Amino acid sequence: TMPVINSFNYLIKGTYVTFNMNVYDNNMGKIIYYDNDDPKARVLCTGLNKGVCSKKLSFKSGHHVLDIQVSDKAGNVVSQVVEFDV
Repeated sequence: TMPVINSFNYLIKGTYVTFNMNVYDNNMGKIIYYDNDDPKARVLCTGLNKGVCSKKLSFKSGHHVLDIQVSDKAGNVVSQVVEFDV
């Protein structure tokens, strides 16, 4: 079955962005993101703590479009796009 993103939010403070994502999946793989400025995939979380991925990241000043992808060990992927300015 596909992973399910139950809730997703983020908080911007200066150049730092804190992501909180509640995900349901029995065979969680990892959560990665692609930034519009960098085509390289970056890891957001490799596991969940009680169904939650929480991570604080630093970004360069400017406009960012992130494609956040949640995958499980079977290869199923769901994604969420978020835009913000730092």
